[in-house]
Amino acid sequence: MTVRDITRHINSNFVDWADKPIVNITGEMYRDRFKEISTRSSAQSNQAFRILRALINFSIDEENPRFNPVQTLSKKGLWYPNNSKSGSIPLEKIGIVWNMLQERSRSPAMLPIAQAGADITLLSC
Repeated sequence: MTVRDITRHINSNFVDWADKPIVNITGEMYRDRFKEISTRSSAQSNQAFRILRALINFSIDEENPRFNPVQTLSKKGLWYPNNSKSGSIPLEKIGIVWNMLQERSRSPAMLPIAQAGADITLLSC
């Protein structure tokens, strides 16, 4: 998860909640929004609500504890399964991937974190 992911979700999926106190957002509103985002992408709904959960947890301090309503997604088993890919790059495409990583590593158009990610991937090969 990157700063860009967090900003994107806040400015798209939760923009209409930005000025609402957390206590005014009901459990039904959370569930409806989670389902709405999942119609576009279940992985994105998981990511959006993990970000929201972290933001709410950050806002809760020890002197003023409150219940984080996003926690109900875990308790009720509503998270979508992670279908991330875990396969290997086909042998015939290794050269293409290597060249792409080299380009990303040197590209001034890439964010420094993306360049570093490409470098790390190249080092692990």
